[in-house]
Amino acid sequence: GEYRQLLDAIRAQRKSRPKPIMASGLCDGATDMLCAALVEDVVGALPVLMLCAEEKECISLRNTLSAFGIRALFYPARDLNFHNITASREFEQSRLAVLLALVRGEADVILTTPDASLGYTVPPASLKESVITLSDKLEGGPALLAERLAAAGYSRTSLAEGAGQFALRGGILDVCMPSAESDGNVRAVRIEFFGDEVDRIGFYDVTTQRVTESLGQSEVVLPPAREILPSPADLASVGKAISALRKKSTDARVQAELDAELGAIDAAIASGAEVRFIDKYISLVYPEKVCLLDYFSSLSLCIFRSNAAVNERLKAWEWRSNQEVTAIVESGLIAGKYAEFSAPVEKIETFKSARTTLL
Repeated sequence: GEYRQLLDAIRAQRKSRPKPIMASGLCDGATDMLCAALVEDVVGALPVLMLCAEEKECISLRNTLSAFGIRALFYPARDLNFHNITASREFEQSRLAVLLALVRGEADVILTTPDASLGYTVPPASLKESVITLSDKLEGGPALLAERLAAAGYSRTSLAEGAGQFALRGGILDVCMPSAESDGNVRAVRIEFFGDEVDRIGFYDVTTQRVTESLGQSEVVLPPAREILPSPADLASVGKAISALRKKSTDARVQAELDAELGAIDAAIASGAEVRFIDKYISLVYPEKVCLLDYFSSLSLCIFRSNAAVNERLKAWEWRSNQEVTAIVESGLIAGKYAEFSAPVEKIETFKSARTTLL
């Protein structure tokens, strides 16, 4: 009876001004079942956003919901790379796969932490533009596909065996897809061309490099491999920003790092080389300043698991984030006007006030 009352209250709010709803008195196991039932009963065509205080709680609940056949995905936070060094893309690729599932309507619930939900990312329109669809109708041949993959953030290697890599050997192009799960499993696709026409598409095993499944006339959708995909114009703007900093700097160490960044920008413009520190300029590349919350409809249900714990995590993250941003600006490695990497914490309150929210 209490569940029916809760469900009726949630449904009624879709026709009126939303107000927060509090549910209490449940043990952890019962809370999991409540979440599973709500997602099944109210999701419709709209995904549910579920905020948890800890990543391990997100992953545990995702596994529980998945066992019920619910399309549940975990959206992790990631450490931004502010320096001209190689960094792991694992979490970045997981996030992109989740965002693509959202724009394609292929998710029932997204589980995340409040700090991850606020981190700036690729806007939906830019994400859609960078998606590559593989099918037997693909035009342009292997060379053009290789160019499109490079523009979408994929790295060209001699052998494609890791997520976000591709390899081109004659008329055969292999590409390893980013995954929504950070489990080490890689889905790899082989496209065999006859001239510029697609002859065959199939999945292959990255260990044996042998095709395991032919796809026939099926399509494979590839998300971009990087969240930040600067255009040549964006790179030129980043170069100008770095040059302005370089002229003001009197610190030899900072000058050396900025010089290296300028060299990386020149290489990227000339040959498409990776800009490893591009995270630092996400606000310049994507002035729209979009985060995960912007991917949800105003009719989506939002569930806060342990509201007090979520708020405590948010406060701790806000303090730490402010400290990190202050430090990098004061170091002279970025101008303050570009040092915006996440939405303000108030955005979560704004998000809640416009949607049905269950605490």
